[in-house]
Amino acid sequence: MSTNNQTNHPNNASDVISSVHDDEISLKELILKVKEWWLFLLSKWKLILGVAFMGALLGLAYAWNTKPKYKAEFSFVLEDEKGGGGLSGALGLASQFGLNIGGGELG
Repeated sequence: MSTNNQTNHPNNASDVISSVHDDEISLKELILKVKEWWLFLLSKWKLILGVAFMGALLGLAYAWNTKPKYKAEFSFVLEDEKGGGGLSGALGLASQFGLNIGGGELG
């Protein structure tokens, strides 16, 4: 073997194909890797449970110590005595959703 093969840079097409195949993983290897991670997480169950418990305590402390902030909006549309047809009804409906289309009377 030459010294070029020992580096991370392939020097011919067969080395490139070989490196692509090295990146592949079989289903068996994937299952074994998941099992390995699961066993690792099970071995750290006390730490995970402790961090979750501390997070819950901090969340409860924050919820009890902050005052609730309420915000309310109220809007209404007065009906025009003159009628005005279907356009005023549509403008009234739009204004109920906070849209100002500019259908007010001039004067």
